[in-house]
Amino acid sequence: MTRRRFEIVSAAELGLPAPEERHAKRHSLRARLALIGGAVLAVVVLVWGGGFVFRFVTFPPFESGRCFVLWPTWCVSRSEAWIEDKADVQLPPGSRIVESGSSENFFSSGMSALVRLPSNAEVELGSGYTQCLYPSTTCLSDDEREFFESRDLTRDRSFTDKDGQSSGTTVSFGHDDQGTVWVYIRAQVEP
Repeated sequence: MTRRRFEIVSAAELGLPAPEERHAKRHSLRARLALIGGAVLAVVVLVWGGGFVFRFVTFPPFESGRCFVLWPTWCVSRSEAWIEDKADVQLPPGSRIVESGSSENFFSSGMSALVRLPSNAEVELGSGYTQCLYPSTTCLSDDEREFFESRDLTRDRSFTDKDGQSSGTTVSFGHDDQGTVWVYIRAQVEP
């Protein structure tokens, strides 16, 4: 068995930089963490700022709600006054509109709103409304039924001004497990 001999050679003899010089060129751990933290912060600010700008540029606020700039008949966050006017209802003071929207196209227009009512408050309906008798399919569509079920709301009663037509407004009352009263307003106008 042959034994090999190894010689220890310095880095300078091989023409390599000294170990101290190589480490001196590296950045400190603190500087690296600061750089990574700054990059993450910049990404978060860009995403949040971009979303903020996108919302206010594409859906700027108007008196009646926020409408899409390129299609002004597509709106979200409709105002209480606009909803009351379109649906011919009077919401009690303290009502909170949780979600709302409207749209128009060449074939139809529609609007919907989900409103949370304050305790012991009633909605005043216009004179054209009549109470729906269940199981009436003209009063509450499958979409509206699914809307209530998807939000864990129990439908109590509904009123409509459709008078046997496919166009018109339906106002449905329901409640959640805590006893809070909710109102779902949906209007559909077809030519």
